[in-house]
Amino acid sequence: MRLASPRSFVLLSIACLPAASCTTPAADDGETSTESAADSSTGESGEPTAPTDTGTDTTSDTDDDPPRPARLAMTSDWRAKRLSLLDYEALRGGAQTREDALWKSIDLGAYEPGPLEAEISPDGELAVVAVSPGFFASAVGGLAGAGQGTVPEGGGLLIVEIDTGTVLAELDIAQYPMGIAITEDSSAAWTANYGGNGQSGATMSHIDLTSLSIVEEFDIGPSPEQIALQGQLAIINTAGDGSVRLFGTNDPIGTMSVPAVVSNDPSWVLFVGPGDSEAIVVNSVGPPGYSLLDIADPSTPTVLDTVEVAGIPYAAAHGSTDTQIILCVLVGTEVSLLRYETTTSTLIDQIDIPAMGFPLGIVFDPADELALVPIPGANVLAIADFGTGEAREIDWQNDPGPTYVALEP
Repeated sequence: MRLASPRSFVLLSIACLPAASCTTPAADDGETSTESAADSSTGESGEPTAPTDTGTDTTSDTDDDPPRPARLAMTSDWRAKRLSLLDYEALRGGAQTREDALWKSIDLGAYEPGPLEAEISPDGELAVVAVSPGFFASAVGGLAGAGQGTVPEGGGLLIVEIDTGTVLAELDIAQYPMGIAITEDSSAAWTANYGGNGQSGATMSHIDLTSLSIVEEFDIGPSPEQIALQGQLAIINTAGDGSVRLFGTNDPIGTMSVPAVVSNDPSWVLFVGPGDSEAIVVNSVGPPGYSLLDIADPSTPTVLDTVEVAGIPYAAAHGSTDTQIILCVLVGTEVSLLRYETTTSTLIDQIDIPAMGFPLGIVFDPADELALVPIPGANVLAIADFGTGEAREIDWQNDPGPTYVALEP
């Protein structure tokens, strides 16, 4: 979602996270925790940057915690400034409240404005967390319950150990991050650095998850929002110029594609189909819908088809096959989930959720035919069953959020 801001390619340094030690309450659940935050430095491109190793357990959980669930889901509870670690089986089984599904929460009260997006590493050990305003510090924030002027300054990237809740590293990357992608072997992460709250993002960052450091940062284009990986191939959108780019993660500069212009506001990117032959780009406006790309030659991606929908789409997930997608669309006072077959551009089915808000993410389990959708604004987590065509909403928090959801593989 593009802000009206200069399309600059200049690297900006983000405001350092405050060095502090304090005791803060975890929003809405009555927990307290002792947290510390410290500044970290950014090195020159190509030189790994040492992290700030806080070694701090940010939760109030103890050794008496119940056993870790067989499969975790995780919500980014943005303005509540916490991560909720959830039992996916409880969500699937009909949990009616957050507490019914909660394994534990990780309090990030020291990190303004809160976790906007976060991903679980495939090995289940780490959460990589984008602390960021995203575009919710703009007028768009009203759709998520965040009025203009209500979103504090701040941002950065956190690497959190899931089992202990310890913030292992705070990384001061080039601009505030938004989208995150983690390699299949859990060794590295890539971030799309959108900026926001007056900061014009134009970069992406490569993070080493073993040394917990910044490997390199690259100018990529104005307002990058989301990034996806498939093996060593990556795709990233730049909303500021209406395009997407592909590159090889082993040589981003040498393999960077020409920009493929898709719409006035490309938002989400996703590989589809067998192999590396196609990808989709969700377009929020101009026109709203999604574009199917031929990426057989990653250096010159081309648009095969553009499907238009009513409303404001943003996120998408794979459907029951590798050529299906579930598209998440804000339509009036509802959020609609549209399942498309991308080979024929056919709408297969649809579930409408009576909750108004702006989801930044969606996950879908093909075996269970179950989608999880965070809806900030309504401040609910929606669970949609495509097997039955029914959905339910779980009240989540009073502050804007959850904004994002991740699911353990």
